Amino acid sequence: MASGRCSRTCKVYFVVDNTYAKQLIRELVGLLKEYSLIGDSVYVVVSNPVNVCSEKMGRFVKEAVGDYNLIVVLVDSEGVDPSVVRKRILEEHVGQVDGSSSRVEILIAHPCLEAWLCEAMGIAGCYSGTCGEVVDAIVSRYEGKYEKKALKRMLPALMVRELAGNSEIILKP
Repeated sequence: MASGRCSRTCKVYFVVDNTYAKQLIRELVGLLKEYSLIGDSVYVVVSNPVNVCSEKMGRFVKEAVGDYNLIVVLVDSEGVDPSVVRKRILEEHVGQVDGSSSRVEILIAHPCLEAWLCEAMGIAGCYSGTCGEVVDAIVSRYEGKYEKKALKRMLPALMVRELAGNSEIILKP
């Protein structure tokens, strides 16, 4: 996080677009604290899931601007060009909020959060194709141990397991 955004305590608010992202953020923050990459002075809150098309996203950002040092909007691109998704979020949800321009970061998981797990597992082609293809690649790597539906539900735990087992990913600059 940029040092100009936080003093002693850093309050970060994540606006997410699905349940898996909410749990993933919680798991990743715990892992980063375990590796002492962020301290206890970092306070993280994650919104309830909200669709990119919903007006609630803008309300979540607006409500967070007054209380948080940093607001992170984390959404899947769902195969849409990430620059198009970013522009839409800026125009429809962030640009209308006074004081938000320097305090909001937009992270687009392309095509979906599962691509992050795919990359952590060292699978090629994680950012091309559809989310379904990414999930298929992960499922095949687990040799049928998990079905697609179960894999989505287990995304946070699998991601943390992959990262914890490969500390070079966590510690690389």
